[in-house]
Amino acid sequence: MQKKEDFLKNIEDFAEAFIGTEKNFQIFASEKIINDAVWGTHRFEPFELSVISLPIIQRLRQIRQMGFVNYVYPSALHSRFEHTLGTAILAEKLFFSSKKKGEKFLDDKDLINIRLSALLHDIGHCLFSHSSELLYGDLLTPFIEDEKFEADPKPHEYLTYRLIKTKAFSNFFSFISNKYRISIDQAEVANFVIGSPSSETNRFKSSIINGAFDADKLDYIYRDSRFSGLPLLLDLDRLMHEIAISDFREIRSDIEIKDLTIGISGVSSLEQIIFNKMLLFSTIYHHQKVKACDCMFKGVYEYIIENNIELPFRGKKLSFRNACDFLWFTDTEFMAVGIQTADDEIHRMIIIYCIGDL
Repeated sequence: MQKKEDFLKNIEDFAEAFIGTEKNFQIFASEKIINDAVWGTHRFEPFELSVISLPIIQRLRQIRQMGFVNYVYPSALHSRFEHTLGTAILAEKLFFSSKKKGEKFLDDKDLINIRLSALLHDIGHCLFSHSSELLYGDLLTPFIEDEKFEADPKPHEYLTYRLIKTKAFSNFFSFISNKYRISIDQAEVANFVIGSPSSETNRFKSSIINGAFDADKLDYIYRDSRFSGLPLLLDLDRLMHEIAISDFREIRSDIEIKDLTIGISGVSSLEQIIFNKMLLFSTIYHHQKVKACDCMFKGVYEYIIENNIELPFRGKKLSFRNACDFLWFTDTEFMAVGIQTADDEIHRMIIIYCIGDL
């Protein structure tokens, strides 16, 4: 098992390679209008464009949002990059809808941190998205448990959390803070991703990114169903209208909690979210042929592990014995390396399992 200090060093190495240094950072003089196929035309601020231009974000263009689902639903070819932009768009909508009901609790600095967290929330995803997460997840379990989070982060969320807290991101945040005269709370941006607020009275902020009806869920439910060809109903306008920031008190600990809630008239929207998630998982994500593809990919992984194979890539030799090795590959890069490898069996499995149709 990999040691924690080695894992953290691997994370720092990856962040340094995919974030770069000040000479590589891009500066934008004006905002940009981006049209999203699902949510329409939206504005992205200059500092957000600097974030989007980072290689660690751009690599998401080459990672399929739905893993191997496109082998069953051919149009499900959208990427993690598109989902990232959609999540940022919905995070802003949730922010302003919440602010209408609790203006004194939210300000412009909060919006900056929330939008940044939305843009970065998926940088921990590896090749074939959740398909590879099934493999490296167990490798991260000891590290996640060691952190003693109050939240229960998924493996890719933990990788994202750790990446955002690296020195490379600290340098980048300092750079864009100075250039654009904005204030960024690095720890808060990371904590939002795993749903861990600075205090229970600030839980409503992290719930916009990781909560019961967060921007991430709303985007992937709408986007995944649409591009799979099975559009689902979601009354987003009603949901946004009924959002409020409410006070609770945890009975056992007597701790005050402020979180996002939905008014009684918006309950049907929550029911739609729950029903849509159930339908997506049963019909699409857990389709028997999709799960068969996951097993085929696992077969490639097991062959690499059992035969102590190291795949040469970007000057490294990657063995997939630690979680960070999965970060270096995108879908297309893994298939390219697999095709070019001298190992005939890996070559055969990549051709059959990851490129060939069922």
